[in-house]
Amino acid sequence: GYVRGLVWAAMGKHGGRLEESGMEATRSPTLLLRPRGLEVGRKEEPEPMPQEHRQRLELSEGVFVALCGEIFHVKRPLGKGSIGTVWDAESSIGAEVAIKEILSVSSTACAAVVAEAQVLKVARQELLQVGGADLAERIPAMVASEVVAIPGGCRIRLVMSQICGQPLDQVLRFQHEAENDRVFVTAADLRERLTKADRARARTREHQGCVDLVSDEACICAATLLHQLAPVLEAFSCKVCHRDVTPRSIHVADFDSVTPRFSLVGFSSAVDAERWRADGSWGEPAGDGRYWPPSAWLACCRGAGELQRHPAMSREYHTTLDAHALGLSALRCFLASMPCLDVVEG
Repeated sequence: GYVRGLVWAAMGKHGGRLEESGMEATRSPTLLLRPRGLEVGRKEEPEPMPQEHRQRLELSEGVFVALCGEIFHVKRPLGKGSIGTVWDAESSIGAEVAIKEILSVSSTACAAVVAEAQVLKVARQELLQVGGADLAERIPAMVASEVVAIPGGCRIRLVMSQICGQPLDQVLRFQHEAENDRVFVTAADLRERLTKADRARARTREHQGCVDLVSDEACICAATLLHQLAPVLEAFSCKVCHRDVTPRSIHVADFDSVTPRFSLVGFSSAVDAERWRADGSWGEPAGDGRYWPPSAWLACCRGAGELQRHPAMSREYHTTLDAHALGLSALRCFLASMPCLDVVEG
């Protein structure tokens, strides 16, 4: 319901542009935006948009774009996903933002992006109510959104506040960027990050035939991740299920400091939590399978309906996906921060 409402609100705001582009609205549950001539319920999608046409419609470096009465200066691409590109941009008042742009002929893809915007708004409202601005700043804020019909499909642009830091996945693979140059951190560099106390403790235990692989740094890193993001998931868990909590959707700033700052992004797979838990057969697994619980693998291999035969698995699937994935993300953070020492035989 809220997805269709957001589409109709956007269409009302840009109604003239929709009519000029040859699009008509439909209240069909399967197609939220329908090009004229595309039958409701038809499974075939239109032909892909010609590349030269896409280039005229897409954002590019250095351009200025107007969205909802605000002017944004597009700087450079931050990343490209399966259905769109995220751009680094700056507003007219100097605020750093991220613009997610999707050009699609698929009504399903359009609906998914519109749902992402609405879910993100709901999640941030819950964080503001529970923990105030400090907790809400752990996820992006919606600044503006636009749904415009284009020949053969639609173009959606979402403007969000930009989260500082880098994807945790990149950091854990010993990569970081400095002035647009990619630097690779070697294992030797990683060992130097360990405190003298950590290395001394490991050496003192070598004569006992074992090595202490647990460092203070590893414990602090994993504990900080849980301490900062567990309250975020708990705060919006009644309204939103993220479904893709992984090191790729977790950003970290000041990773080498005593108190790194973790944030959560990537709400493209997020869903309404009440519907997710009420309908046991709705929804397939999303995200990275390495961070799924066993119930998600069962749903993936045999279908979500199979969970109805296993009540315990069903409860796990519909209530603990985010918590399970956060725990595994913290475990990976812990393991990646441990010292790299030679194994002592004996």
